[in-house]
Amino acid sequence: SAKLFSRVYTQNSRLYAIFTVRSRIRHTRMEAGTNTDAIREMVKNDGSKLALNSRIRGKRKKRRNRYSLINSSNCRYDLVRFTATKFSIKESLENWNIYWTDLSISVQRCKEMKRFQRINHFPGMMEICRKDLLARNLNRLYKAFPEEYNVFPKTWCLPTDMAEVTEYAKTHKGKCFIVKPDQGCQGRGIAITKNINQLKTYDRMICQQYIQRPFLIDGYKFDLRIYVLITSCDPMRLFVYNEGLARFATAKYKEPNILNASNMYMHLTNYSVNKHSRTYIVDDIDGSKRKLSTINQWFQKNNYDVKKIWDSIDDVIIKTMIVSLPTLKHYYHTCFPNHSTSHACFEILGFDFMFDYRLKPYVLEVNHSPSFNTETTIDHEVKESLLYDTFSILNLQHNNRFRVLIEDKKRARDRLFSVTHSPEILSREKAHEDRISQHRIEWENTHLGNYRKIYPGKNDNYYEKFIAARQNTMYAETVSSKAKEAVPKVGEQAGPSRARLKKLKLGVDATKPKEGSGDGLTKEESKSVIADTTQNQAFDSDETSKHQKTPEKPQSPSAGVNRGKQTVLPAEPEKIDDVDERERILNMRKREFLIKSHGILEKVYENLK
Repeated sequence: SAKLFSRVYTQNSRLYAIFTVRSRIRHTRMEAGTNTDAIREMVKNDGSKLALNSRIRGKRKKRRNRYSLINSSNCRYDLVRFTATKFSIKESLENWNIYWTDLSISVQRCKEMKRFQRINHFPGMMEICRKDLLARNLNRLYKAFPEEYNVFPKTWCLPTDMAEVTEYAKTHKGKCFIVKPDQGCQGRGIAITKNINQLKTYDRMICQQYIQRPFLIDGYKFDLRIYVLITSCDPMRLFVYNEGLARFATAKYKEPNILNASNMYMHLTNYSVNKHSRTYIVDDIDGSKRKLSTINQWFQKNNYDVKKIWDSIDDVIIKTMIVSLPTLKHYYHTCFPNHSTSHACFEILGFDFMFDYRLKPYVLEVNHSPSFNTETTIDHEVKESLLYDTFSILNLQHNNRFRVLIEDKKRARDRLFSVTHSPEILSREKAHEDRISQHRIEWENTHLGNYRKIYPGKNDNYYEKFIAARQNTMYAETVSSKAKEAVPKVGEQAGPSRARLKKLKLGVDATKPKEGSGDGLTKEESKSVIADTTQNQAFDSDETSKHQKTPEKPQSPSAGVNRGKQTVLPAEPEKIDDVDERERILNMRKREFLIKSHGILEKVYENLK
């Protein structure tokens, strides 16, 4: 036992001596820098060769390369995966840092994300990426700022606004309308018409006033696909890519009429439509698809102010994003309450613009998953550089997983033991978060590539009034309120019973219509209307009698009996008229359809969970 004790004591003494020498070497190196002579002198005095070998050789354990991981299982574009490999980002279905998908994301999926993970969509972005919601949100601010928000063609959502568009068509003869599915894409289901009565009332469509005098290049109609990157929603940071696509129609433009209204190669500029035309041209300068740089050169060559054109486009992009800003902030803070030092979302949007003959830009739609197919050389050049600059400005190759996990463990431990930090520690953490945010902003500003920042910018004060107005009207008009307002509008168009009742009150004989008029009543309708008028007259007489100064004399029971024979008592059931019953059932079906089509029940169930 004595030998064992002495052996253990000797080993512990050696370990303590080694530890002491290493700590002294560490302090000496901190004082002398990398002066190895001072370290050798100290080791010589201590007589420890072990410390000499371990410190002079500088053997350290190599850290593993921490690659970022991307999950692109729901992405159908190989160009995204190819760009990720350029930044040494590997594919993985588990423990990923980046989730790239072509589908819209749900709130529940966002709540399950960890703090080191990022996704390429914002929850709530469908507020501007669905055609019907974009039109409704832009119309709200257009009512408040009619001059500033005249940035999109006049738009109605069918069947809710069917009465309004019908009235507008009556007062604006000769106007042409383009009708699209509210969730359609690639030019499917689009029609051009001047007769609103041809539309089906129960289809969920978007009806826009057609731009009959667009700006033409070489006689062809065209639109612009502009790519916008959102790196943060609170605060909002917007970047526009300087390169994009200009898509041309393949038939020379003429104003729509009965003969050419069905010619989609003339009136639509979608690539998915015009690529099937025999006159489709593949050329970088004069082709049916060109770069934005080529269009800028054409503007400069024809003495147009290119800077003014792009300033007006940037202004429309900012105003369009403002209409969705309160919703984006609400969803983001609900899904990611703990993301104080990192941004969980980013998104590339595809804005489609068209000019009128005065070069005024109009936003047509916003695509939340723009296509990254590379069928042509121009597509490959534009989209490959776009994705490369996007990965660079977002710093997606940076993996902060381990740092975030350590911070989360510390936070969990503090919550477990109910640790309350002093104000100094809280201020220190806040300063640390501010430094990280500032570093991120500096990274974005120094790694723009071919992007340009449009917000925040020099004219931020100009947009403050729009942001404040949108914040105040966030819940002013909901989908359900618009649907409720639509039911009486449709009912007024469907049933003329109120107008007929008014004629009866004015003394018009409804049972004997004039020749050539279609306002006559059948016998059953006249009986029901007359019964209603007599009941209303009796009710009016009772109300007026209550407000007389002198009370009426009590009547005899016989008088009450005679009076009762002339009027219909409220307790007695009235005869159900077939026309009114059909009208009531029709309105009930329309209301049920509107509730289901707008997804009101699903939203209620989701909020009650």
